[in-house]
Amino acid sequence: MAAFRVVLDACVMLSQTLNDLLLTLADAELFRPVWTPDLLDEVERNLSGERFGNSPEQAARRVQQMRRAFPFAEEESRGYRELIPAMANEPKDRHVLAAAVRSGAALIVTADLKDFPRAVLDPFDVEVVRPDEFLCDQLDLDSEAVFECIHVLVARNTLPPRTVGELLEVLARLTPRFVDAVRALLGAPDEASGAGAESVVSSLPELTDEQIDSLPPEVRQTYRQLRAMDP
Repeated sequence: MAAFRVVLDACVMLSQTLNDLLLTLADAELFRPVWTPDLLDEVERNLSGERFGNSPEQAARRVQQMRRAFPFAEEESRGYRELIPAMANEPKDRHVLAAAVRSGAALIVTADLKDFPRAVLDPFDVEVVRPDEFLCDQLDLDSEAVFECIHVLVARNTLPPRTVGELLEVLARLTPRFVDAVRALLGAPDEASGAGAESVVSSLPELTDEQIDSLPPEVRQTYRQLRAMDP
């Protein structure tokens, strides 16, 4: 199991698609997720609220599925409430930082960076990043593993997004830089000649025929053209 611990703030677990991608990466051991009962309560409460429109039963079921898939995620932060009074960030998010400190997580993935000032984080050697930046970093570290996770996710879905193209369309609003980076690796039209093309080809993940067939038509064609340039 990966030792790189990452606290997932409630706000990044609300989108079904983003949450599914993050947890698929975690299941592939690219990182070790950490959350708390407070964070999951917040997720469940928001999912069953007006904005997301899930029934209380649907929200509870999703949270239970997360707990079953990653039973260690809450264990990592056990005892975090004792540290909350010592945290000096935004009061409503002190429990998030406390979870990071208790679990030894080096990173918090959140959309609310303003609630975690650097001066408050530095003494604990904790950083915060938006989900877009986090996914870009994972892509830089291991693009092949990330692409494999994307294909695992869309293959598992019984409802849209069921193709890579559909997945990227959904994610574009939430993680635009990551989506651009994925599309650039798959298409890279500006790099399609000379030494630039060689660099792009070498960075492309090896996909199976089934995975290639699941790509959008224009991306599939470009992928095959670039692969054909591989000596």
